[in-house]
Amino acid sequence: DFERFAEERSKMELVTPYEGQLRFQGVLKGIEKDMVKIELGPEKKVTEIMFSDIKKAKLSPHDDNAQLKVRKR
Repeated sequence: DFERFAEERSKMELVTPYEGQLRFQGVLKGIEKDMVKIELGPEKKVTEIMFSDIKKAKLSPHDDNAQLKVRKR
């Protein structure tokens, strides 16, 4: 679903910290191989996070009930 919801705002929580953070909020930019791309902050830095490191993800803020399905492979 990360590809389907590209360009949507989202929140992610990770299993292990990435650069000292467990939670991220930004704009989804899609998925490439096992890396989820998310654009962070006003500087619009695109960060790649391992799919397997994502504990949960959801769209925000428009629809807090819309869950991105994180399927383990």
